[in-house]
Amino acid sequence: MPSAEVSVIEPIDADGRSLARGNLMRGWHDVLLEERLIDSSCQRLTPEFSILLRDPPASTAWVDVAFFECVAEAVRLEVGEQRLADYFVRTMRVGLVALISRFLGGVIQIFGPSPHTVFTRIESAAKANTVGFELAWKRVGVTSGELCAHYPFRPRIYEGGAWGTWGICKLIGGTIGVPLRLEPPKIGKRASGTVVVVAVAWS
Repeated sequence: MPSAEVSVIEPIDADGRSLARGNLMRGWHDVLLEERLIDSSCQRLTPEFSILLRDPPASTAWVDVAFFECVAEAVRLEVGEQRLADYFVRTMRVGLVALISRFLGGVIQIFGPSPHTVFTRIESAAKANTVGFELAWKRVGVTSGELCAHYPFRPRIYEGGAWGTWGICKLIGGTIGVPLRLEPPKIGKRASGTVVVVAVAWS
């Protein structure tokens, strides 16, 4: 059991409709194992989700997004936001990079490596690994925009979980070879659910 000083992260508003593939949980397992953070992170999780992190489901299994947020929040409390952001990118490289790379390769071949072009089409790539939430790109300027993740069934999310949207942006920039300047994620409300917005700019 966690000590009295360790906060246990309970899932909030798990709805069974906002889902992501198990390959992302496998990515978290591999990164935290490499960083020797499995034990301390599991101490912050309920027994059910501690087992899910230690023994991840199959890559094709569906996992409630609320459970991923618990892991991210546990890591945020352990190491802070800066390292959490780095771990999110590494986790996605393990769990999602093959899919994203294949998708982006086709987009770049046809349209070129413009961030606007790639971000506009990222929702199509995400749909293969997610259900129940949406990614949308808003063009702000010639070299700037915002990536918005909308969770219509989630009235609340953990702060740590919001960094997943930041991680997607960072991963895209690295994949297309364009250095991106990213603002920290901002959590907001909508009439239906919650949104996470990350402001993106480049030279």
